[in-house]
Amino acid sequence: MKKNITTLVLSLFLIFLTLKANIQSDDPIILTLKIPPPGKLNMENFWGVTLTNNSGREQSVYLIGTAIEKKDGQIAKGTTVPIFF
Repeated sequence: MKKNITTLVLSLFLIFLTLKANIQSDDPIILTLKIPPPGKLNMENFWGVTLTNNSGREQSVYLIGTAIEKKDGQIAKGTTVPIFF
């Protein structure tokens, strides 16, 4: 289970780096990720994400997440709708 969480964290980290690289301007978008407590994967303990737009103008982004289990491979994948902020 701990390896699953580590894999998920690394996947999300790479996705967020891609998100920053894909924004067409150099204006800063800050992403804060709150990791769930170890061994707690209930919905109320799941990931918390905060996006902060410091550019002073409207931005549109979407997030992509993938959960990969070492033995079974990909077990979940999700994409948000575009987020305007």
